[in-house]
Amino acid sequence: MAKTNIVFVGGNASYIHCAFASMCLKASLKELEDSATIIETEVRETTPLQFFERLVALSPSVILLSTYLWNRDFFVAVCKLCHEIIPDVPIIAGGPQLVPYDEAEPLKKHVDIIIYGEGEGVIYDAVKLALSGKANIPSAPYEIFAEPTDLSKVKLPYYLYEDKDIANRVVYVEATRGCPFSCEYCTSAGSGGIRYFPLEALKKEFLTLINRGVIHFKFLDRSFNHGGEHSLALLDFFRENYRDGMTLHFEFTPEEPSDEWRQRLCAFPPKTLHLEVGIQTWEPDIAARIKRPLNREKTTKTLKFLIEEAKADVHADLIIGLPGEGISTIASGFNFLIGLNPAELQVGILKLLPGTAIHRHIEEFELKFSPDPPFEVLSTRDICFNELRRMERFAKCFDVMYNRGRFNLSSRLYIFSENTPFEQIMRVADHLYSKYGRLHALSPKSIAAAMQELIMPSRLQELRVALETDARESKHQQF
Repeated sequence: MAKTNIVFVGGNASYIHCAFASMCLKASLKELEDSATIIETEVRETTPLQFFERLVALSPSVILLSTYLWNRDFFVAVCKLCHEIIPDVPIIAGGPQLVPYDEAEPLKKHVDIIIYGEGEGVIYDAVKLALSGKANIPSAPYEIFAEPTDLSKVKLPYYLYEDKDIANRVVYVEATRGCPFSCEYCTSAGSGGIRYFPLEALKKEFLTLINRGVIHFKFLDRSFNHGGEHSLALLDFFRENYRDGMTLHFEFTPEEPSDEWRQRLCAFPPKTLHLEVGIQTWEPDIAARIKRPLNREKTTKTLKFLIEEAKADVHADLIIGLPGEGISTIASGFNFLIGLNPAELQVGILKLLPGTAIHRHIEEFELKFSPDPPFEVLSTRDICFNELRRMERFAKCFDVMYNRGRFNLSSRLYIFSENTPFEQIMRVADHLYSKYGRLHALSPKSIAAAMQELIMPSRLQELRVALETDARESKHQQF
């Protein structure tokens, strides 16, 4: 009798990321778990044919794809190869961007079973059906609509992290699922609130990870600070089990913290907490339109507390291309937020993800977007195509200058030397694009040279000293 080989496929953006979804699903296979293998690839570093060769070598009985924006087209190409060489092997696909009733989704033409929603509760039956043979699958594709998983019954997957993962990769964990908000751009909107993994089981697993050497934890929770006593208890756990150099990455929403939260957050050493705080827009009318809560006064107080008192690394987010927002209000929000001195300020282009409610604004606000992943907005009623491309260059330039930490002193000196921060960054972006015709693959020396050419003469020597300091501290060659 042929051996059963259940092969989970993870298509990662880079090696540092791991296929956490595949781990969660493998852990839910009951007696079939020992027959399951996870195979991973970095989709930007290999071709579908090269990866398919590795896949075929495993003689799979069933193939399971965890699909996302960055790997969907790669997996479509792999599926086509499967149909040519191993046509009898069933293929199961799932992922957060796969939504029902989207007949334009290309994976639907190439897989046998699609799972919508969280897969742990249905994966066992889906794999059993696939193993029974393609002839027994009711339709192509057969669609499974999974209800939200009962997290108290889920087998936690953390034992599946290998030593090489712990040594070299991001260790993803989660304490809750769901979100209490209905932000229209997000696939978690309308998820029915927050559900909790059992606290004591989490503590046991996290302590095992710590004892294995994990000191960097990246939580996938959508709104960790809305987890109530459950989240506070986890903060207490990590404070009690703190190790030198430990970092904890959480997504926060910018609500003003209670005294209990303030006490817990301030108990950690500086830079332990990496808090991703989604602002998205600084305009109340825009925020209300997309159902994103925004109270400027409370948000400002919260950000100042997190940065100045809790000593957290705060990563704030802004989105370009929201319905009704133009360049001037984006610039105003950017200038205000950068003035609070967050560790990072991520500026990204709006993505019109399948199944999200923001599609209802397409006609009124003339949203044009790419039909292919990552479905970025190309133009709106308020921002033309050329302006949006310029804003994307602005975002890339700012990311290199400020967010990546190579120019800690010099970028801040340059940004606040004259004009507004937004204008200063845009000057560098425009200068580099005019000179090189691109903003990708530019050396730190190119960025440094642009700042020196554009800064006012009275600040030039000061900037050069800052660049020398940055070069020494970042261990790069002289800029």
